[in-house]
Amino acid sequence: MQTNPHLLNRQIQQVEEIPNSKLTFSVLQWNTLARCYTSSKHFPLLPREAIDFEVREKLLSQEIKSYNADVICLEEVDKTDLQFFKSLYSENEYSFSYAKKPHSKDGICILIKRPFELMEEEMIEHTNENKEKQNLVSQVVVAKQKKGDLEICLIVASCHLKAANFPQVRLNQAKQIIEVIEKKKQKYMELGYKKENMIVLVCGDFNDCHESESTQEFLQHKDLNLKSAFEDVEYTLFQKYGNREFTIKGVFDYVLHSDNLILTKKIGPPETQISEDGLLSLEFPSDHLSLFCELSLPETGETKKIESGFKMCSIF
Repeated sequence: MQTNPHLLNRQIQQVEEIPNSKLTFSVLQWNTLARCYTSSKHFPLLPREAIDFEVREKLLSQEIKSYNADVICLEEVDKTDLQFFKSLYSENEYSFSYAKKPHSKDGICILIKRPFELMEEEMIEHTNENKEKQNLVSQVVVAKQKKGDLEICLIVASCHLKAANFPQVRLNQAKQIIEVIEKKKQKYMELGYKKENMIVLVCGDFNDCHESESTQEFLQHKDLNLKSAFEDVEYTLFQKYGNREFTIKGVFDYVLHSDNLILTKKIGPPETQISEDGLLSLEFPSDHLSLFCELSLPETGETKKIESGFKMCSIF
């Protein structure tokens, strides 16, 4: 009997079957919890082995490689551990793009499996209303794949929106990411790519719930027409912070995709009992769940409406 390769004993669920598709590919989204945020000050009640990166990296590698995704978006990638993440796959297997926050030790990265060919990458240094730079970055990459006479253009945005009580900052970040995506779409349509063969993905830790202005800025944008791949999850973050004086548990992480794609598979919830102490433990190396799904671009161009089932986040 084959053992489940995913941590927390999670199963990949079949959602739809698309008999005729132009392209089928998979996506992994994960906030991996940077080394710089795992001091004993952050998690004073956890055993040292649970927060040491040298211990956690084995679990991180197992979880990431268990999916073998075509597109991988990771947040909280510490610059100190950049070589570890680069070493997960060879340059012949994946392109690797990294954007570090100017005044922090961590950043975000996007890995795209070949035969997708990376055409360009852009780091967004977010600014406030006065055009002053903030210590916040996002990343947008563009890749293509040619299948016979068909050329598909893939635009991937990865982001880590501002945490805590800064909803306006998060909203501004969302607007700036959308602006860059729109410019990329226009550019590649002018280069001859057909609109129906253009794919947009927005992945990341939004640090906010589905009903928030920043998340809705993406989902309600009429030109992007984005849908969420995970609409029935109970939580993606489960954290007991500090001396456990408060708990954060809710949906904060997202895989959004253009509505010309059909969701065919996705990872299910943990079947392992999660401790009341949260996700980060000796068995799991992050306080965020990994999100994995498979998407298909149908031959007919038909799309299906996905009903929303998001739950509000809860802070105790």
